[in-house]
Amino acid sequence: MLATLVKKMEEHKDELVVIMAGYSDEMENMIALNPGLTSRVPHQIHFKDYSAEELYLIFKQQLGKEYKVEERSSKHVERYICPCGQHNRQTKRKRPVRAQPYRKIKNEAEHQAV
Repeated sequence: MLATLVKKMEEHKDELVVIMAGYSDEMENMIALNPGLTSRVPHQIHFKDYSAEELYLIFKQQLGKEYKVEERSSKHVERYICPCGQHNRQTKRKRPVRAQPYRKIKNEAEHQAV
């Protein structure tokens, strides 16, 4: 696939824009797999990871106005989002933070329906 991408990038260099996204180490490994990519990917943009506080705000925003995190639960949620204050591959991802409120609301709805 990379060989095909490099070929198309060369054939259509004046008409084609390719955007690739991923974790820095994985992107570097991918580019290293095909020497032709290095010269064809002249621009790279690196975004900083979300902080634990930013992830917590995303979580709260996903709850919306109908739900809120009680004060006594907020520390547990923060620890779930970013255990021990450490950033790892899991905390870089927004999806688990986004999915949790929906799972909770769905579970609550299912229990009330029974």
